[in-house]
Amino acid sequence: MKNLVAVLVCLGLVSVGCSGSGGISANRPSDIFGAFDTAVASVGNNLVSSIGTSSMMFRGPQLIKSSTIAELCDEHGQPLDGASMMNESDERYPARVFLCKIGFNSGSPDTIQGSYALLSEISCLLEQEGIEYDGQQKTITVNVVDSGCFEDTSEMPEEFEITVTASSPAAFNSNFSNGVELTIGVFGTFKMAFNITSANQFEFMAYEDQSIISPNKDGAYFGRFDGPSGKIWFEARHDRYNCSEEGSCGWSRHDRIYVECASVSGGACNGIKKISAAASEVYSGGPNGRISTMDGELVTGIKARQFSASVESGIVTAVDFNNPANWTEIANSKCYTASSDSGACEGITGIGLTVGTFTFPLASGHTSNASWHTTMDELTFTSVTMDADIP
Repeated sequence: MKNLVAVLVCLGLVSVGCSGSGGISANRPSDIFGAFDTAVASVGNNLVSSIGTSSMMFRGPQLIKSSTIAELCDEHGQPLDGASMMNESDERYPARVFLCKIGFNSGSPDTIQGSYALLSEISCLLEQEGIEYDGQQKTITVNVVDSGCFEDTSEMPEEFEITVTASSPAAFNSNFSNGVELTIGVFGTFKMAFNITSANQFEFMAYEDQSIISPNKDGAYFGRFDGPSGKIWFEARHDRYNCSEEGSCGWSRHDRIYVECASVSGGACNGIKKISAAASEVYSGGPNGRISTMDGELVTGIKARQFSASVESGIVTAVDFNNPANWTEIANSKCYTASSDSGACEGITGIGLTVGTFTFPLASGHTSNASWHTTMDELTFTSVTMDADIP
């Protein structure tokens, strides 16, 4: 496990030892993280598992030769081709990007399950101390080693201080019924907010502000699960393109994912009906970038597309990532159905780049995370686009 400084800087989290036995509660953040994790993990399992005689998406013989996601993704959630990184020109690449983002837990914000891992563990600590949603700031000292909330405490201090303010509704975004703001030493400020309708219908938002470490270093996440309709939404924004800290800056990532389950049982997906997703990565060193997309329904075909931008294609500044003309599409014939990765995808174009200036890559011109997290409301889109900062 990474040391505490690195983990807090990354803002990752896993639910350990804190799930409630009587359903979930907006007063217990770890319950909501754990329930969302159950839903997302089940999607990943469905993407590589067979149900009856019908193989699910990503299982075509030319796509994978293993039924375990851990063999297909590296520790950062990047697609593997055997023991090596998969080349983005490989036609399997965009589909594998989302298989790893959805189905693999990297323990860091590189993947959905990793993005809320640390906050879930810290929530467990707070719940042991007792969270009072009274809007009053409190400073508590938490015992890490004896808490049972962390998988590995070997590189962590035995205890540390957290300044906590819990409010209802969330003081920093009144669209959420409950909110918690944490300040942890020199690691920065972390916020999380929740709404819950039932054990199978809830949403959360999380925000990290690490400007105390390096200017322009922050991230925001949003997850929503609607069990009755079998729908899952997730958005993650790592806005670090203009951050200068060595090692963890100089890049931005943006994920927007929508999944429809065939059905839901026990808070988990039973089969995948539809997926619509876009993910971008841009790097100031180079500079270069890539965008992966997938869109469609399993019965008719899910189309994968891949776009690349680099010095060779003329990009020299951050604003150039906003120009679709500076991105080149990499040819991809893959079309995923329940039994094949080479379906016809007739009439299914997938998700392309928007016409005109777009800010989805989070290099410049976009709404800041500091503003986005204060106005964010429930996600409702059923098809992903790259047209707007706030869907």
